[in-house]
Amino acid sequence: MVINTSQLIDSSISQMNSYFKAVLEQGLPGKTLTAEQQKIVDNMQRKSLAVI
Repeated sequence: MVINTSQLIDSSISQMNSYFKAVLEQGLPGKTLTAEQQKIVDNMQRKSLAVI
């Protein structure tokens, strides 16, 4: 049971990472973030994943 729970959490985190990446690419097609913008995005993503 513990292994299955761990795998479920890992899978959920992976799916969330993919979702964040897809949303960012759709919102800013062909654009590159500045270092400060990337830091903000990374921080938001980290906080969102911490909920899981």
